[in-house]
Amino acid sequence: AETGGAPAPECGACLCVFDIDRTLTGRQGDTRHCPGNRRLDFFDEAYGGGKATLSALAAEGIGTTFCGGCYLGITSAGGGSGEHSPWNEYLLEHVMRGATQDAFTENFPEAKRWSHGTDVQSPFVLHQGNRIKQDAVELVRQWYGHPDRGVCIPPAGVYFFGDRTEN
Repeated sequence: AETGGAPAPECGACLCVFDIDRTLTGRQGDTRHCPGNRRLDFFDEAYGGGKATLSALAAEGIGTTFCGGCYLGITSAGGGSGEHSPWNEYLLEHVMRGATQDAFTENFPEAKRWSHGTDVQSPFVLHQGNRIKQDAVELVRQWYGHPDRGVCIPPAGVYFFGDRTEN
């Protein structure tokens, strides 16, 4: 469609947002019950702490799923192992990857930082409680759509993956 002689912006992108604990990660150190999980040499503070363990999804790579063609985000009730921890850095550098996200962060490297609650300054949000994670997910969608970034993601193109049904 045309608007005033200029083509209308395309609004067909997708967004995949993940919880950290028990979605991107499995139970610390446990690869026996979930053989697709992968134990790493990082400390993960969640649920009492232990060796960080990627879930089968994160171990295989988000880029191997349909989400590889989507923009990515995190909305977690917890804080990982802390905003500046090696574990949280690993999540941003190695787990939150896919063709679309990699191209985006090449153009917007400042996106690889953490936000908190509903103060969304990036697509990666810590400390947003259960039952209200959807509020941060919507703010991540709007963050991508800001005119400085110009990514139009319709609400129907948003997917949230977590381990708790109330989210």
